[in-house]
Amino acid sequence: CKYPLETGWLGWTMYVNELGFPVECFPNRNALTKERLETPDYIESICPLKYIDEYLNEAGIKARRLYPMGVGGRSEGPADLNELMSETSSFLRNGGQFIYSYWPEPDHLIHDHGVDSPFVKDELKRISEAVEDFVKKNPDVLVLTIADHGLIDVEYVDLSSFPKIIACLDRPLSIEGRCVSFKIKEGMKNAFEKEFRKHFPDFSLLSQKEVLDSHYFGEGEANPRIKDFIGDYLAISRDNRLIYNPKDVVDPVVLFGHHAGGTPEEKNISLGIYNL
Repeated sequence: CKYPLETGWLGWTMYVNELGFPVECFPNRNALTKERLETPDYIESICPLKYIDEYLNEAGIKARRLYPMGVGGRSEGPADLNELMSETSSFLRNGGQFIYSYWPEPDHLIHDHGVDSPFVKDELKRISEAVEDFVKKNPDVLVLTIADHGLIDVEYVDLSSFPKIIACLDRPLSIEGRCVSFKIKEGMKNAFEKEFRKHFPDFSLLSQKEVLDSHYFGEGEANPRIKDFIGDYLAISRDNRLIYNPKDVVDPVVLFGHHAGGTPEEKNISLGIYNL
């Protein structure tokens, strides 16, 4: 498996020069208008991915990925958590050696209701009980549980309230609200840096070179698209603030919980290991 630097997949939205707008990678739509793209899986068509089960199958290990119905627009797959667990068990009992089974909660619930919501706590309890039951019923299976990221409750900051910053921008914001890509107009980098650092001291502002030199997106051979996707600067939140520009987007969605910042809560991902 490869780092984001190698794959080019840096966040929820990435600006594509030839289209002239940022693309929401997984929903495959224009991030500004929310219109679906005609080309299926557009970002994957320009930044191809190779998945973990493909590597394992090539090595002679019978492997599979399992996603529930609805994830990524899928019309097939398990309809609920019980079906996901049942199908996972069935694959392993019938000669499967490795399976990556994905469940989209509590991600959506935290986005919609916040970290401390009772809905989130109820869902975490349900997931824990399902995992415990699976582990007991499959004592010969090594089980790993992990989230793909952490989340925290956030405060939205309207960038259009800072006209001197807006005047410097050459394209809409992209990547994430807590890890923001900026492309700056010719000759305005100094003005942008001054204004941004004045109003956003709680964000780490890195030039494109600093992002690459720090290996923020990992090691390896950089994807040919990586510089375009990063832009001129990357701003990474160190507290709970999130940057957005409502004038860029039709009907912007405000979420209680979010990710992709630089706080310890977002970086600290728990790994569970069972039947070791």
